[in-house]
Amino acid sequence: MFIMWKLRHCQGLVLSPSYASSRYSSRTAGSATNSFKAKVVQFFNQHFHDLEDILAYSSIARNWKVKVKNRSYNKTRERYGKEVAAATFVLNLNGRVRCRGQKRWIHGRLKDLDICLEGIDVSGSIINFDGLENLASLKFLRYLDLSRCPSIDDWCLSRLGTLAGSLEELSLAGCHQVTEKGLACLCHLQNLKRLDVSDLPRVPYKGLVCILLEEMLPQCEIVGMDMTAWDEINQDPDAETHQDVEAHMASRSWRPT
Repeated sequence: MFIMWKLRHCQGLVLSPSYASSRYSSRTAGSATNSFKAKVVQFFNQHFHDLEDILAYSSIARNWKVKVKNRSYNKTRERYGKEVAAATFVLNLNGRVRCRGQKRWIHGRLKDLDICLEGIDVSGSIINFDGLENLASLKFLRYLDLSRCPSIDDWCLSRLGTLAGSLEELSLAGCHQVTEKGLACLCHLQNLKRLDVSDLPRVPYKGLVCILLEEMLPQCEIVGMDMTAWDEINQDPDAETHQDVEAHMASRSWRPT
């Protein structure tokens, strides 16, 4: 009896206009979404043969972006001076700059053309060896933050020698391409007072490297490396490797190969 009553009730059910329209609109939206997805798939099928082509294209696009961002600002330097050119380069990398005698950092857009840069922060940016050329002629730069820059490697550190006359603070924290060979290039930065070398996974025997850095830069505070790794060095039977590390760090005439 209950089943018969339910059947009669369902037969007499009349759908409201709002309910019917909502069901229809949901079907329409779903079909539109499916149509858009089909068009996207069709586009990729027509322009890319396989996934490797897509990855290659994206890699080319990334490399082009890095190259454009790290271009030389020679025209800006000739027209407005080296300080403005360097500041423009840094701000285009979404970095920030600090002028001499000021505590406020400048972001986004440069408003004053009469500046003298004292601090530069390009942490986490795509700055590379070519881009560092824009900072080479800064004579009053005291603070430089290159932390977490994926393109900073040993060759880049060899280019920092032009800042030896003024640079006092340098951060290389999280630069995963830097090795102990690149750290040897910092021997020319005798005015350094603070060096952050934390989170450098490609630097072996951090305890030994810390000692050699302190000997190489006696006036500098080394941050991120301590003597806790010295026991690992003493326990490692590979003595030849230790000698290689010490030779790289002790040689002031060494350059990356």
